Amino acid sequence: MNHRVWLSLSGLLLLLLLAAAPGVKGISKRLSPVGKTAFQPRFSNVPAVEEISSGNPIVANKVELSDFLRLSPKLHVASIAYFVAGVGLLRIEPAAKFIENLLSRVPLAAWDPKQQFHPMSAFDWVVHVGLLVFSLEIVGAFFSLMQQSDNDARTKKLYKGYLVVYVYAYVYTLFTMFSHAMIVHNTNLEHVLGNWFAGILQTTSIFGSGLAVTISPWALLPVFVLVNRGMCGFENWTGRILAMFSVYKYFIPELPALFKYSFIGMSVLPTMTSLLLKKILKVDDPYTDYDASHILVASVLGSFAVGMAYSLNRKVKYGN
Repeated sequence: MNHRVWLSLSGLLLLLLLAAAPGVKGISKRLSPVGKTAFQPRFSNVPAVEEISSGNPIVANKVELSDFLRLSPKLHVASIAYFVAGVGLLRIEPAAKFIENLLSRVPLAAWDPKQQFHPMSAFDWVVHVGLLVFSLEIVGAFFSLMQQSDNDARTKKLYKGYLVVYVYAYVYTLFTMFSHAMIVHNTNLEHVLGNWFAGILQTTSIFGSGLAVTISPWALLPVFVLVNRGMCGFENWTGRILAMFSVYKYFIPELPALFKYSFIGMSVLPTMTSLLLKKILKVDDPYTDYDASHILVASVLGSFAVGMAYSLNRKVKYGN
């Protein structure tokens, strides 16, 4: 069974069994230098959680730009600049060959590419840059939530685990964008980068996040080894159990309800959209000949990423 379909069914089952109740455990009295600068709001002066009266719902219900983009614009500019510089480096033949050889040292680099992408339009790139922006927003929000939970070891451990998971989510977003940048220019490197994207995605977001949150982020290392060797996947019970456990760990009171349901939606709707496009277009792979198909699926993913970032940023500002 397709691994995304299996994860989707698992998530829907858990949705019927588990209730979502967001919560927060207090505010740290100190922040690191990074937390005081890069991860502070830049678009509005919003009071800290402890300064907002629980009897004043009007303040908490007001939607502001900083609910979506809370990080410093300089961080996003630096992130995009890093991507552009990386693409420039990969277009240099000796550098591209070196990186391809380096990444090809692990078995997952030789996985058969599942999709052949049509060259991307400018609008498609805009959608993908948006994904990169909101991936970074999620990282920043989890960093702030971890800092706010200094007085609660259990909650801080949870947020630390998710912080590492979504740092890797940001990394595999970069990998897939680097892969797309190689379309037409370097097919071999495109496939190697695409396979690394798939490997990191499976390790962190599908199979390893539950262990990272429950035990330690270091648990991602053995999961990566198992995924890389083909010993952890939806074709075996090791992968199925870990995937179910990872979905289960999203239904904890420390995560906002919108974040949980956006994660499930991100697992379900892109697969449904892809299957629908195959039937409508009557093709085996809608991404090969139609850039619009790629844009549609990326937009679906992006909409859920926006919801996840929004829910976490609101939690940073207002708590419950």
